[in-house]
Amino acid sequence: MTRPERPINLYDLLHDSAARCPHKEAVVFQHNRKTYHALKKNSIPIRRRSSREAGRIYTSGTKGKPKGAMLSHGNILHSVLNYEKHLSTNNKTVTLLAVPMFHVTGLIGQMFHMVRVGGKSVILPRYQTTPFIQTIEKEGITFLFNVPAIYQMLVSTCEKNSFSSFKGIQVVAYGGAPMNTPLLQELRKWFPNANLHNTYGATETSSPTAIMPQVYLESKIEAVGKPVQGVEVKIITEDNKECAYGEIGELWVKGPMVIPRYWNNEKANKTSFEEGYWKTGDYACLDQDGFLYIKDRKKDMINRGGEKIYSIEVESVLLKHPDIKEAAVKGAPHKLFGECVEAFVVPENRSVEKEKVLQFVAQHLADYKVPEHIHLIDELARNPGGKVMKHLLTNEKSTKQ
Repeated sequence: MTRPERPINLYDLLHDSAARCPHKEAVVFQHNRKTYHALKKNSIPIRRRSSREAGRIYTSGTKGKPKGAMLSHGNILHSVLNYEKHLSTNNKTVTLLAVPMFHVTGLIGQMFHMVRVGGKSVILPRYQTTPFIQTIEKEGITFLFNVPAIYQMLVSTCEKNSFSSFKGIQVVAYGGAPMNTPLLQELRKWFPNANLHNTYGATETSSPTAIMPQVYLESKIEAVGKPVQGVEVKIITEDNKECAYGEIGELWVKGPMVIPRYWNNEKANKTSFEEGYWKTGDYACLDQDGFLYIKDRKKDMINRGGEKIYSIEVESVLLKHPDIKEAAVKGAPHKLFGECVEAFVVPENRSVEKEKVLQFVAQHLADYKVPEHIHLIDELARNPGGKVMKHLLTNEKSTKQ
């Protein structure tokens, strides 16, 4: 279990925001025509109890009905302060916001984050690759924060049109889904002057739980980072015991950025929170250096005759295939083993032979992890935030060979 660093004095640290903000006024939050925070130049922010509710953000609903997360002022302030610290942003930072602001990445990771440091947010109504690229150049964007799917579309378009690299970008953050190694290598090429930061978080943690440091060993490339300041994490086995280093279990998170409860959902409150910890529903492990590794969603793990298969591991191998653009893996019913591996693949602009894909996977994984079903589809079902909705993937959308 990792222990938190010295707690942040949120109010004292917020005191200097007004002086650092070059704008005359920056409204942080409004509700029912009441302004909860208005940061004016050379003024002190209005004191509010950190436990007071600031707003409600609904979870992404990748596994069913979204839940209303009740975020406090303290939750939000803790998050933006950690983003400032770990991403080294300041009042010269300019971010391009093309993800929905009804999720924490856009609202907290970018918008509120820029209010805190006195930076600038350039907002697009939706993500479209060509306008996105044009805006980077036009507005002098220095900070990007997106899901991997957006970076994949960005890189593909740049390669097809022979665009030059984005040398003005200083920070590239990503999260919300696993980042595969080939795409990460592409990002290093297209953003040669940027610090690349994997981030891990959720609506329930008001965005960041772990952030990858600027400097790390190549052997840590699959980690999502280290827990941010003030956060306590532990990995718990199915029989409610704490895991040793390297042992996989469910990730529990505790700290000032964890929401107190869900709105009007007592059943979820009883099952999701325990002793101040939020149970993430993610299988993870910690190494001895404190780096956090996410193995799979608990509900996405496949049990094939007692053998545990992590869908992220199979997806990572599929994405190494040169003819595969995107991939998603889930469990499918099996008469003998209970479940088997089912893969949904978005091919590149040329046809992909399923048998060759299976042979490729078999070279990298044990036999029982190789998909028994592969479906070629035009696109993966995603929510507005870019996360894959696996429960909506069916073989009815498979393309014919």
